[in-house]
Amino acid sequence: MEKNIANIRRNIIKVGLTCKGKVHWGSSLSCVEIMYVLYGIVTNVSNNEISDSERDQIIVSKGQGALAMYAAMHEAGMIGDDFISDFQGNGSDFSEEIIMNDKMKIPCSTGSLGIGMPYAVGVALRKKRRGEAGKVYTVVGDGECDEGSIWEAAMCASHYGLNNLVMIIDHNGLQADGDIEKVMKIGDVGQKFLSFGWDISVVEGHNCEALVKALSVSREKPYAIIANTIKGKGISFMENQYLWHDHTLDNNLLEQACREVGLEYATKE
Repeated sequence: MEKNIANIRRNIIKVGLTCKGKVHWGSSLSCVEIMYVLYGIVTNVSNNEISDSERDQIIVSKGQGALAMYAAMHEAGMIGDDFISDFQGNGSDFSEEIIMNDKMKIPCSTGSLGIGMPYAVGVALRKKRRGEAGKVYTVVGDGECDEGSIWEAAMCASHYGLNNLVMIIDHNGLQADGDIEKVMKIGDVGQKFLSFGWDISVVEGHNCEALVKALSVSREKPYAIIANTIKGKGISFMENQYLWHDHTLDNNLLEQACREVGLEYATKE
């Protein structure tokens, strides 16, 4: 798994060699392991031999994690190398924020935060009522938990007993404007979900084995995994720096980032 994780981080940084716009570096780098475990290990979303009714669903509610999602899908063999060169290109499937795309098995657009989680609740409810196999997984940012729609959805999921719903919170402690506790104090997010009738686990979000173990347990309630992560993980000058929520890499910083992930550097024109 270490090789897969290194490949994903390398491909995320490789985007900087061609993309001239701002990129959500910090938000993507913090959820690499989460995305890899979902797309590459615990779900059947990449299996083209099963019916849609049997298929797991992954809804990445934190739309700014699009680049990590594409890189994890690439590592799982779901998309080709073109996500690197085409990222943010005109007419490209690979946008900065997540856009619904049936052929790529992206069921929901999540550029506006607080949308994906309620959508996931609706999909889980449909599956449960129809008796369909497969779980629904959603990845939510900790800053995204400022949105009231997250808590309405949490209440709904508990009310309907959606034990086929799993939410992973990318808990890196930072959002676009700074420390989440200073922007909007939320306190112990796990305890809040417990009070809404969910089961919870708290894991080290950069430990793939811990994530797989947490995701392998069957639950009788909707299930929230609080994954403690580091924003900008893997790039020294980005780690725990909220300004790298989205930013542009100049040539000097791009060269350093390439060096840190073992990537050959070429000057960005």
